[in-house]
Amino acid sequence: MIRLRWSLSLKACGFVLWLGCLALFFLSSWFEYETPPQDRPIALVVSLLIGMFGVYLLAIRSVSKDKNGEANWSTIFSFAIAMRLVTLFSTPIQELDYYRYLWDGETVLQNVSPFEYSPEQVLLAR
Repeated sequence: MIRLRWSLSLKACGFVLWLGCLALFFLSSWFEYETPPQDRPIALVVSLLIGMFGVYLLAIRSVSKDKNGEANWSTIFSFAIAMRLVTLFSTPIQELDYYRYLWDGETVLQNVSPFEYSPEQVLLAR
């Protein structure tokens, strides 16, 4: 009976974390490149991430309390995949390197080294 209780607790934590990823997906649209920094809900995202971290700690506790040492790996992997699928198509939140990666990819497609010219040099040459 104890094993079942902890398994349900792990599934509850996974579902709450999945809902948090879903909330991050919807909040990420506020972090488009053109959105001014003062209009971005940074405090809300940080609060959500702190809450999700607390739930993650509860999930670790529920797995560590399993006396048989049999964590339900299929549950863990299922939720891990589900969370990644939700956030796969979201806008990166406060990510600056993302645009550099796009620039590097575009220059490589043009058969130019991404280290040869900076984005500023290209913009000034136009």
